[in-house]
Amino acid sequence: MNAELTCPAEEGIEAAQARKTRSYCDITDAARVRGWTAETVTIEAGARGFVARTLPHFLKRLGRCPKNINSDCKTISSIAARCTYTIYLARESIVWDAKRELLTEEFAPTATPNPESRGQTRANNNQVQ
Repeated sequence: MNAELTCPAEEGIEAAQARKTRSYCDITDAARVRGWTAETVTIEAGARGFVARTLPHFLKRLGRCPKNINSDCKTISSIAARCTYTIYLARESIVWDAKRELLTEEFAPTATPNPESRGQTRANNNQVQ
């Protein structure tokens, strides 16, 4: 089984699912030709935290119990939304601090991009570091 997680904007979930299914069609077919049991499963969690029904279905197929599936979906929803917010906060930065931790829920309201890169925007600094 090939599972592909995508985090599109919520309004683009269906298109993302179709695009991912098409992109893995050749590899799935090639595996089947060789006699393997092959399947591509797309999993979508929206960038603003919406979890598509493909995610709980996938977790159920993996053998997760309903209580854990609900908890997993809430966690994944929160992670997707926090990552989107982190990217939004850094939208003016030309440098991404790879060592910076992603937002935690307790720090989300006051989080800012890397302070060392503050003020370094594309508008006032055309150099990419």
